[in-house]
Amino acid sequence: MSDSPSIESDAPRAHSSAVTRRWILVVGTGEYRLPKSELWAAKALGRLLAERRYGLVTGAWHGVDHCVTDSFLETLREAGLNPDEYLIQVASPDRKVHFQCGKMQRTSPGAMEWLEPQRYADALVLIGGKGGTLDAWFGALHDGLPRLPLGGTGRDAETAFKNTVRLWELIPVPGISKAQFEALGCEINSEADALRVTTHLVDNLLVDTLTAVDSRSRGTLGTAPSLFISYSRKDAEWVSRLRTLMNPLERSGLVSSWVDSDIEKGLPWEPQLLQRVEHSSAALLMVSPNFLNSEYVRTKEIPAFQRRLDAGNFRVFWILLETCDWQSVELLRKVQASDGIDVPLAQCRSAADSQCRLIEVVSSVGRWLDISQRTRTSNQ
Repeated sequence: MSDSPSIESDAPRAHSSAVTRRWILVVGTGEYRLPKSELWAAKALGRLLAERRYGLVTGAWHGVDHCVTDSFLETLREAGLNPDEYLIQVASPDRKVHFQCGKMQRTSPGAMEWLEPQRYADALVLIGGKGGTLDAWFGALHDGLPRLPLGGTGRDAETAFKNTVRLWELIPVPGISKAQFEALGCEINSEADALRVTTHLVDNLLVDTLTAVDSRSRGTLGTAPSLFISYSRKDAEWVSRLRTLMNPLERSGLVSSWVDSDIEKGLPWEPQLLQRVEHSSAALLMVSPNFLNSEYVRTKEIPAFQRRLDAGNFRVFWILLETCDWQSVELLRKVQASDGIDVPLAQCRSAADSQCRLIEVVSSVGRWLDISQRTRTSNQ
């Protein structure tokens, strides 16, 4: 394990808007009593992730999950932020969850308790661990999820750290150098050590690896089917949830989603937006009163979607977020909704119910785009 590799200190660079929020899965030892190195690291990491406005994904276990979530929520409360917008907990139906906030997703007991949370994450951080944590690392390795083990916390995280260093030439972590990564192996003998290493992880490594993954995804735009997401900015939190669920499809190169927050800065915005409409394989409309009240949506985007649909080789999906006069839009009357309209998503009995419905929407969109892409490829 490295003694003291150089750790650079940069200003925070994480995105903070709901649509562009990045979600970090933290896994680790699931015991009540943690070694001090794991306790210090979990608390420091939770605080930093909240300060940088990342979203947190956990398996809602005792130990590391509890400590990182507790620190994360405390920091959000101090900033006056709503934890429901920043926390996703994934647990089996029979597990009692301590923190009654955020979005709760239930999954099957066993291996899925370690693998399912990765569906919602942009990167994985490991702290300690006794078996299941290493399983999560292997799963992330298979799915191409950036993996950042705090090797100085020992156990599974140390094993994952050493394996990553050993295999670096074959399977590096995108966007960062081996020397930068090796700083995660620094021993943690104090709270100051924990803060120094986790600050390097959050402010340097996370930003750089997520930027690299985004760049690689953009590089597949010519081959991956493109999905244009049309929405009102007042409904940005729903878009954030949707894009989080689409992460596995995007990492696999099966789809490339686009929203107006992806517009390149410094250039006229409208030509970029209209170009995306014209070159997308499909559109997903997030329908609500805010959506219908948007003059640009009504006069520009919807007519463009109708033209593309009439021309063929284009698909329109739409979901109902809130009760509204959607029947007043001809396009919505002609195209069957991708989700039930009897109960809008915002009126679901629980966050888990709405999450399950969003998962079904993402699955149906992904299936159609995959079939469409295969058909185009076979006809070439």
